[in-house]
Amino acid sequence: MQIQPFDATVAWGKMATQEFDMFGMSYPYVSSGDALNLYFRSENMPTPNRMNWDDPETDRLLEAGMTATDDATRAESYGEVLQKVHEAAVWLPLYHEPMTIAQSTELETVVPHNIYGSGLYKGLGLKYAE
Repeated sequence: MQIQPFDATVAWGKMATQEFDMFGMSYPYVSSGDALNLYFRSENMPTPNRMNWDDPETDRLLEAGMTATDDATRAESYGEVLQKVHEAAVWLPLYHEPMTIAQSTELETVVPHNIYGSGLYKGLGLKYAE
């Protein structure tokens, strides 16, 4: 194996060439639906679908999950996609970094949003404790 570390400004261009056997990257976790629709829709090849996952059944399930009007249908559709991707061993999760927020006792309890890895979304809910 030949490991080639690249600066983030170069890495995206290198990955677009598809001249690799494997790569490592992190991505902000919003929801499983967001991640699956971004990285496994056929129309998103070659980027951000860098695995070149091209499967009409996956596309159908992603569409069903994205347009579902209830949690059970959404969970079932996305669960089937997760199972397909897992069985194909397309991704190998290495680490999940938990969200950490520190705050002063002078503030009301901070409620984390965890949108794209950002604990404080715009900080609109911050206020001093009374």
